[in-house]
Amino acid sequence: MKLPVIWSNEAKRTFEETVDFILLKWTTKEAERFLERTEKAISLIQKYPNMYPYSKKENVHRAVISSQTSLYYEIINDTIFLLFFEDNRTNPLY
Repeated sequence: MKLPVIWSNEAKRTFEETVDFILLKWTTKEAERFLERTEKAISLIQKYPNMYPYSKKENVHRAVISSQTSLYYEIINDTIFLLFFEDNRTNPLY
């Protein structure tokens, strides 16, 4: 059974910023690959919500989308809440 997913405003904003950055620095092909990886990760999270390890903060999971980007999410009452996307080359918030 797939769990429902809710995108926070921060997740939407940081996802869009990441896609914009990829399009600015690279090509549409890389942006499409990022979109595919993100969709695949979210699909896996829906099926296996605990498959990705906890981040530094308890109850928040970190899914590595690419070597440059991670997705942070939490599980509350059988619902997946996408929190934000983060550049792996910075100091992690979580």
